[in-house]
Amino acid sequence: MNTAGSNPLPNPPPEYRRRGLVLTREQVRRIDQIAIEDFGVPGIVLMENAARGAVQAIYDEKLSHQNVLILCGGGNNGGDGLTIGRHLHNGGSRVTIGLCTDPAKYQGDALINWNIVQAMKLDLAEATPEWLDGRLLSRALPDRPTLLIDAIFGTGLTASPRDPFPAIAAIVHQSQIPVVAIDLPSGLDCDTGQPLGRAAIRAGLTVTFVGIKQGFTRPGADAYTGRIKVVDIGCPVAAVHRAMHGGQDSTPFPEQK
Repeated sequence: MNTAGSNPLPNPPPEYRRRGLVLTREQVRRIDQIAIEDFGVPGIVLMENAARGAVQAIYDEKLSHQNVLILCGGGNNGGDGLTIGRHLHNGGSRVTIGLCTDPAKYQGDALINWNIVQAMKLDLAEATPEWLDGRLLSRALPDRPTLLIDAIFGTGLTASPRDPFPAIAAIVHQSQIPVVAIDLPSGLDCDTGQPLGRAAIRAGLTVTFVGIKQGFTRPGADAYTGRIKVVDIGCPVAAVHRAMHGGQDSTPFPEQK
């Protein structure tokens, strides 16, 4: 609340309007770090906000979500997937968590959500290529997924994903089941918009957080991202400003002249 005689905060200039942000990998990392370390926003809150925003995007896009398979990797992107699974389950979807990692590797916020998913007794499976082949490519299966959610790798990926990821990506593409990528399609370089190795997930919708990623603006990236929806996860605007410009001033936006 403004006190008498104080100056109101200026309106954000266009570059800070969240839907217009274009972020590099390093800026994404810094936004999270500053929000958590300098502003005290718990990482679990950011993960929860991201998941709820992604689920709402799925509902808004009217995607079929009766039977959802979520492919989860081992980092925070996988943690986002676990959290999304909780909320879709609560909304009435049949959810299967396809693990693309050893769950013993989960740490921090992802581990918290892994424990919740187990307590909720969501269906769990090891997402090997052999299992995915049988689950996704047989159209006669009555419980064949109506929607795939890609939460395997996030913006931190900088090297070619190891096997069996290329086989997983190929099966997902061959299935022709609608795919929603979380933050960015797995295997896609955040900054260049090109696959980091032999394959990347091809999504029909990418739900990305805070702002679009630099790679999304590169020629050919839309073949992997599909439509893009930006979700605000509650990072303080000043954290975004600092991450983008390296400043330490806590004023959210510079004064406009």
